[in-house]
Amino acid sequence: MDQMATSVTQMAEMCKKMWNKEMATMHYKIAAAVNIAALLTIALVLLIVLEIQCIEHWSQILKGG
Repeated sequence: MDQMATSVTQMAEMCKKMWNKEMATMHYKIAAAVNIAALLTIALVLLIVLEIQCIEHWSQILKGG
């Protein structure tokens, strides 16, 4: 019975260490996700601007001007 209690205690300690390591790197993961989201948003805005310019350019070409 003592051996089982010791095993469970060791398992709990190991889980706690793993959890602490994971939580220590959480802010890096969040920062990376925010940076990627910002870059994708900027890329989407630039794509929209490019599409608008392309439409304006082709409309002028088709009008003959």
